[in-house]
Amino acid sequence: MPQEVVLVVDDNPDQMAIASALLEHAGFVVLQASGAAAADALLDQHCPQLILLDLNMPEKSGLDWLRELAGRECAADMRIAAYTSFGDVYDGQLRAMGVRAVIDKGGTPRQFIEGIREALQSPPIGARAQSS
Repeated sequence: MPQEVVLVVDDNPDQMAIASALLEHAGFVVLQASGAAAADALLDQHCPQLILLDLNMPEKSGLDWLRELAGRECAADMRIAAYTSFGDVYDGQLRAMGVRAVIDKGGTPRQFIEGIREALQSPPIGARAQSS
């Protein structure tokens, strides 16, 4: 049975390391990108089932990158989980973009993995675009 692939996009190396270690321990294949440009390059070669997306990045915000992502061919089958300590601040914007999964950077490892599993059960980006 193939393992599910998660792309972690976060400019904070410590947060990237924590998320990646938790995901790998739970049996996921992890790809890492330190920002939007690195994530774009990875998506040219891979099509992960889930993107764990930091919203506050200096080069390009996660929200801005998410808007661009919706037009990519491989995005049709991907799910998105916002990875932030400010989910309540972005709640309206995330809901408007069809993102329902928000994983708190301050949560426990158990909450983190439960959030990932719930995110993988959410509709893919393509399904949201078709229902809009």
